[in-house]
Amino acid sequence: MTYYLMRDLERVLEYLPVSLAAGAVAAVFFLSWESLRRGRWKWKKVFRVFFLAAYLTGMVGLTLLNREEGSRIGISLIPFETWSSNVRDVLFVIENILLFIPFGILVPGLCRGMDRWPILLRTAFLVTAGIEVIQLFTGRGYFQVDDIVNNFVGAALGYGILQGMRKIRAAKKENS
Repeated sequence: MTYYLMRDLERVLEYLPVSLAAGAVAAVFFLSWESLRRGRWKWKKVFRVFFLAAYLTGMVGLTLLNREEGSRIGISLIPFETWSSNVRDVLFVIENILLFIPFGILVPGLCRGMDRWPILLRTAFLVTAGIEVIQLFTGRGYFQVDDIVNNFVGAALGYGILQGMRKIRAAKKENS
């Protein structure tokens, strides 16, 4: 199990420099845009833009670019097929859930309208289904209903974490 976990972590780290660079570029563009539009900027939004761009770049790298085109061809429409006692399958489930937790945290914090539960989850579903379709047509990954379910669960968990953090912040503000 440790071997697979370390190997998968190495894949994440491969995309870190590019992801950070994409985040920095997006933040600079955002700063420029806000300076032209308002003459000032909010640092919280700058950091959100940075992290969202870095996250999305890393996600594209992990889900679409880390495999050779045509190396994986297949479709699994059976729900919970990969939920087994096999260590590798369990790691895939956990990794797919973890992959979309930042989506549930970052997207509502930056994009108007995405702060509502149904809209965010619908968007998460469309993004993950889009990734699966691209993987299917490029042969860079198997189209699996499980991936859609796991990513959806990750986005929902991320949104729950965000709402929990907001409630804690509001309670602290109220008590002070």
